[in-house]
Amino acid sequence: MARQTTTYDLLVSCPGDVVEKGYLKAIENSVATFNSTFGKFNNVNLQVVQWSKDSYPESGGRAQELLDAQIVDDSDAAVALLFTRFGTPTDKYGSGTEEEIEQMLQSQKQVFMYFVTESVRMSEVDVAQYQRVQEFKTRYSTLEKGIYWEVESPAELQGQLLNHLSLHFLKRIVKSAQPNDIQPEIGIIDGNNEEAFPVENLASGVNAFLQKRNDELVKRVEKLNNSILKNEDSGEKIDHQYMANATLKVASVPQFSSQVQR
Repeated sequence: MARQTTTYDLLVSCPGDVVEKGYLKAIENSVATFNSTFGKFNNVNLQVVQWSKDSYPESGGRAQELLDAQIVDDSDAAVALLFTRFGTPTDKYGSGTEEEIEQMLQSQKQVFMYFVTESVRMSEVDVAQYQRVQEFKTRYSTLEKGIYWEVESPAELQGQLLNHLSLHFLKRIVKSAQPNDIQPEIGIIDGNNEEAFPVENLASGVNAFLQKRNDELVKRVEKLNNSILKNEDSGEKIDHQYMANATLKVASVPQFSSQVQR
């Protein structure tokens, strides 16, 4: 059956050492699983975009700027991954990966930032490159650019990314399904369908609901007592005996805590 599907371009930004270790393949596997499960049932498809297969030779400008125009600017989100190499500096940033991350952040687009913490022999690592990765990691958190995640293996990245993609695009799906930015409201409705209280206002809603019912009960008893007194004054025989002018004691409304335990 024909159906309409929304496709998002997912940019993958990473230096060569990440590719050699199998992390790029893990990203591709994670996206494929997302598309065949969560995406399939929600009419969402993610298209992996990566410079090695989606860019082409072009003249007339700075290399990174041309690459940005080809694959970065039109991407809807990005997966960025750093291990021991930071990459080759550009005219503006410490590496092409850093420039792509900054471009996405400046465009207020989602960046899934990961750092690989897999064990490695320092004798096999370019210490200067590794130090630049660590400095960028510090800047990313201290300059409030976002939240990053650490992974120790391609298998862990594949599982974590699948979970993170699902969480992020679920929010997009829910928001896009509501016209005029109206968010879904889950509420509690009383037995007569007279009032509904949003879940986030549950504590105050329950208190208001109980207080209203107590007030109604007080009014009914007062009305009944007034009716009895009127009948007695008129000399009519009353089959049922009630205590006229009796004081009704209503139980106090319980106080519900609005704090959420974490």
